Amino acid sequence: MLEGLQKIKKVGVGVNIGTTSVKFTEISQIADEFVLEKAALENFELNASSAQIQNKIKSFISNFPISTKNINLSVSGPSTLIRFITLPKMKKTELDLAVKFEAEKHIPFKLEEIILDYHLLSENSSSAYKILIAVAKKDFIDQKIKFFEEIGLKISLIDLDGLATFNTFTLLESKENLASAIIDIGAKYADILFFCGTELQFCRTIELITKTPSGPDIESLILETLPTLSEDMRKSFSYYENQCGENIKACYITGGSAGISGLKEKLSTLLETECKLWNPFDKIKKSPNFQDNFDYKKLGYHFAPSLGAALRINK
Repeated sequence: MLEGLQKIKKVGVGVNIGTTSVKFTEISQIADEFVLEKAALENFELNASSAQIQNKIKSFISNFPISTKNINLSVSGPSTLIRFITLPKMKKTELDLAVKFEAEKHIPFKLEEIILDYHLLSENSSSAYKILIAVAKKDFIDQKIKFFEEIGLKISLIDLDGLATFNTFTLLESKENLASAIIDIGAKYADILFFCGTELQFCRTIELITKTPSGPDIESLILETLPTLSEDMRKSFSYYENQCGENIKACYITGGSAGISGLKEKLSTLLETECKLWNPFDKIKKSPNFQDNFDYKKLGYHFAPSLGAALRINK
C-alpha cells in the first residue's frame, strides 16, 4: 500500500566562515543517501568588518540562492574548545551535573559564560566513561545568531569545526579501525584530530601565524613556518601515541591551505609520516543539477566543516 509513496527529501545547508572566506554547502538526503546539491565559496578581505561580510553574503545569496533560510553553522576560534574527560559510571540523571563539575577543571571559562554539550564516546572499563565535551562562549554564539538574523538566515544548529570535519570523514570515508589523524590547516589555525575507526580520541588546535597577510603571502609564510609548527604537531602525535599505545597509521590533510604546492610533501617529511590530501567532495554523490561557483576538485579542501554541518540534517 505504501510502496508508491514518494520518499521524503530532506535538505541541509551548512555554513562556515573562515579567516578570508565563507563557504556554503547544500545537501539533500533521501533515505540513507546524501547528495551534494550546491557548494559555493565567497572570498572577503582579511580585515573586513561584520557589515562588509554580511553584504558579501547577501549579494552572494541573491545570485546563488539556497533552498532554505535555516542553516547549520560550523564555528571555531578562541571562544570554542573541545576536551576529553573520564568519569566513573553513574546514573544518567547524575551525569549532567558531574560533567559540568569535571569540565570546570579543564576549561578556561566560567560555567555561566558558556554553552556546553557532551557525548559519551566509550566505556574505558567496566567502571568508567570516556566523554567528549564541546564548549562555546555564550556571547560568541549570540553574536553569530544576531549576525545571520540580520541578513535573514536562522541558525538551526551550531557545530565546532573539528567535530564537523570529523563528522564528514566518518560519514563519507571507510571505517577502518586504524589509528589516524586529520590535519585541517587553514590560513591562521590548524586543527589536528586523532581517531580510531569512528571514535574521536584527542584533538588540538595550533595557531599557525600570529598575523595573517593576504594573497600568496599566506602560502609562503605557512610554508616557511612549517618546520616550527611541525614540532608542535609531532608533540601532539607523540602524546596521542603514548596515551593510546598505537602509532599513527594514516594522516590526512585538508583545509583551505591543504592545496598549497609542496605542503603535503614537506609535512610528510617533517612528521615522518605519509600524509594524504583529503578532498571531502571526492566521495559524495553529486546531483545531476549540481551547482558551484568554483573548481571543487581544486578548492574542495576548504569545505569539510560546512559539509559536516550540512550533513547533520536530522539533528
